Amino acid sequence: MQPNTGETDQLKSQKGKIQLQTIYKRFAHKNFLLPAGIILIFLILIPIILLLLSNRTANKTLHANPTPTPQKKNITKKPTQSMPTKQSQTLVYGTWTSQTSVIRAVNLENDTTTTVATLPLTIKKVSILSPNTLLYIDQTDNNDYGQRISVYNIQQKQIVENIPADSGFGIDDYILSPNKKYLVVWEVQLNSQTQTLQGGESRVFDLNLSQPTLINTLYDETVTPTVPIHYPRAILNNGTVLTDKMIPNDPNGGAGWAYGMSVVNFDGSNKQDLTAMTNGTYGTQPSLSPDGKYLLFAGYDGVNGDGTAIKNKYRQALLTPDTVELLDTSTFQRYKLSNLPNTNIYSDVQWDDQTGNVILSMLSPNSTQTGVYTYNLAQLHAIQIPLPTINGTNYGYISGLTNTTTLIGIQSTASFNLGNLGPTYTYAYTQFAKLSGNGKTTALPSTDPFMQYITILPGNYFSNVLGAQTTVLDATQPPVTYAVLQGVSDNTSQGTTFLKTTLAGRRLQEKSSPLCLNLGEAQCSALGLLPNSPAYTACQNVEKINNTSTNACY
Repeated sequence: MQPNTGETDQLKSQKGKIQLQTIYKRFAHKNFLLPAGIILIFLILIPIILLLLSNRTANKTLHANPTPTPQKKNITKKPTQSMPTKQSQTLVYGTWTSQTSVIRAVNLENDTTTTVATLPLTIKKVSILSPNTLLYIDQTDNNDYGQRISVYNIQQKQIVENIPADSGFGIDDYILSPNKKYLVVWEVQLNSQTQTLQGGESRVFDLNLSQPTLINTLYDETVTPTVPIHYPRAILNNGTVLTDKMIPNDPNGGAGWAYGMSVVNFDGSNKQDLTAMTNGTYGTQPSLSPDGKYLLFAGYDGVNGDGTAIKNKYRQALLTPDTVELLDTSTFQRYKLSNLPNTNIYSDVQWDDQTGNVILSMLSPNSTQTGVYTYNLAQLHAIQIPLPTINGTNYGYISGLTNTTTLIGIQSTASFNLGNLGPTYTYAYTQFAKLSGNGKTTALPSTDPFMQYITILPGNYFSNVLGAQTTVLDATQPPVTYAVLQGVSDNTSQGTTFLKTTLAGRRLQEKSSPLCLNLGEAQCSALGLLPNSPAYTACQNVEKINNTSTNACY
């Protein structure tokens, strides 16, 4: 027979209740009820509170500082640029003798100079591929177009690879990817009747430098007065190419650039126009950040009317670019940099490769605000660089060296001294100097009378190839002379000569219509500044010395 468990359980339950009641009566009788209740409540609530706090902390961790979805508005988050730690740095520049182009390196720690390479006179746009290799446009003609791109071995003192132009074409420009793996090239063929690009041909091709014979033609276009052609502005580390569009010898709009940007794959497939970068929405030629993540440019927000409208011979967006913006190269969305009023004109913007900051030329109706600024992307704030004037001569900005030291220089701004050994056509320098954070200017020893800035590299960059940088000049080279570089002009029957550096002006004229207009003067006038006024003079000084586009009339 099974025991009556239900009855047994019931008895046990009743006994338990009697015991609890007895305990309760005893505590109540001894005035222990209140503290006991409080203790019981805390014992119940503490685990619940701990659980709630744990969930709240986890929720904060997951959702702390959310990054807003990027829109076409002011940038609120830094596009990171790492600041490298450097013990010393090397300034690389080019100069000319009566017979050669010479590339030199200056160790900025001890101011010693050495000759990196002695190259032909007929070259332009020198880039440093590695401590042992240079890349440049070679065999330039009377119009300053090259017949090939050459890779030069510094130690062997010879060309080890060349990339030829197509038959009948000349190489006008090239751009390297940040990792120096890919190259995109622009070559042109002038109109045989007018010797201008209008009515000629334009081609863009790219290649992997490890396989230089495998060429991808991206664009092959005939130049017309109405349909813009493509020219390269960037090639990314994955080979993607970004181009701007231009109308050479543009009869309406002064400078022909900024007619809209496009993107194309390395193999030439998937050509697309960028809807965020259309004609009338930006005014300078975009440039790629050192890490390849952003394009930097001066934009136009429409405050002065339609950006495509012609005013004073220029499109409004080129005449009054009033924003500074970034284009994300992965999403192709635009970000507007904060704290830069649209009452100013931002005539030139560039990356500072050493600090990761943005350098901008600001033209303002207030002459005290006109100048060159460094914009910190972490702080979203611009600070004017106090460029000195010594003995009536203005120094211009060249490059940051550290967060507190800047490389500055004095340029020879005579039209015949617009040189072509650096990244773009710029005036040659007669003096380099370092500007410290306390405003002290320290001039670097001048080895050459005219020097074209190329780049800044880590200290002793070439030491493993060239040895210690103690040589001031290579005694085997001809003495450096004034940059009167002889060549043969079109008028060969009379044996007329021309300055090699005037080829830059000739190149610009080939793309300008009908004369090379001065964009800098037009922008200063657009601010309402009266000619010969102090404000106008200050504006012109900034334009002439610090604006790389002022003389780029194409």
